[in-house]
Amino acid sequence: MPERSRILEEVYETANDLHSAGIMNKRRLQTYEAIYQALQVPQYTSEQVKELRRSL
Repeated sequence: MPERSRILEEVYETANDLHSAGIMNKRRLQTYEAIYQALQVPQYTSEQVKELRRSL
């Protein structure tokens, strides 16, 4: 898995803290969670993609 940036980690942590404090609503927090999760996608080489396609 690729490593996330420190800025992204801090933004996500701050969003969770704001939600816990009642300042940010659940829907807004879910937006930040979606961004945070989306950036966890691993980078594949073309050979890895070909192998995945063959195996699936």
